[in-house]
Amino acid sequence: MVRETRYLWVGSLPESIAEDQICDHFSSYGKIQSVKLVPQQEPDDRPSAIVAFMDIKSASKAHNSENIISGVTVVTHYNESSAAVNTSARIQDCVNQKSVPPGTCGQSQVSGGVSQQSLHSGRSQQRVDG
Repeated sequence: MVRETRYLWVGSLPESIAEDQICDHFSSYGKIQSVKLVPQQEPDDRPSAIVAFMDIKSASKAHNSENIISGVTVVTHYNESSAAVNTSARIQDCVNQKSVPPGTCGQSQVSGGVSQQSLHSGRSQQRVDG
């Protein structure tokens, strides 16, 4: 079972995206605490970000919806806040279908311990506009 959190990793973002644009889009699902663009690991990687909602219900609504920003369908996965940047690189590799050891997609080593991160593959194809 996927562990829902109030943090979403958002990937496959448009190339010239700004944090304000991401916040504007996802605020339709609920209150946003913060949005942080994640540094790209490689020049050909698509931009990604971590969106921190104020509550899990809002994150769940966003995650279970099809999200289109500037004409681009973006991908969302639940994310642990403490592993945000480390996990985002692993998820980006999975999205880009790079070589990742089988069964490790979404798992992240965090200094001081292990943070398990599960990816949610099932999602409805409905777009929520409000």
